[in-house]
Amino acid sequence: AARTPDAVAVVHGDERLTYAQLDARADVLAHALVARGVAPGHRAAILAPRSLGLVVSELGVLKAGAAYVPIDPAFPAQRIAFMLADSGARVVLSLRETDLPELPAGVEGIDVDALPENGFDAPRVSLGGGAPAYVMYTSGSTGTPKGVLVTHRAVARLVLDNGYLEFGPEDRVSFG
Repeated sequence: AARTPDAVAVVHGDERLTYAQLDARADVLAHALVARGVAPGHRAAILAPRSLGLVVSELGVLKAGAAYVPIDPAFPAQRIAFMLADSGARVVLSLRETDLPELPAGVEGIDVDALPENGFDAPRVSLGGGAPAYVMYTSGSTGTPKGVLVTHRAVARLVLDNGYLEFGPEDRVSFG
């Protein structure tokens, strides 16, 4: 974002965000999360379809030092409720078009689209490589879905000096 702020960072259909826009929106969300008591090691669920808002939410949660829990809004209500309870999510991030289910007591819903687009610098959060980055749930095909916690070290291992694939500024990555 600092090196190429005007370069396109995210594309979804006809919508685009530059690195500067993505960074600014994620900073606003990170501050909103910290203001609500979200801290390193906490979980923040993201109930959103694939969209620019999903990417903003993931980055904002990481900037707050928390781990995100992606939840497909098309999942049955029972599965969503299980994932929220099992993950221990403190907040649920959603987009304007996403209907929030009834949330467990003490869990706050945040409409990411209702936040301002800029106005904050990134919060200062210190994390080690072993800190959780996200929790991904299995399909549950053998019974109850299980949350798999993925650390920052594991994510970095996939893209930095991984020994089998180099990523550079000219590369593009797609959600499959």
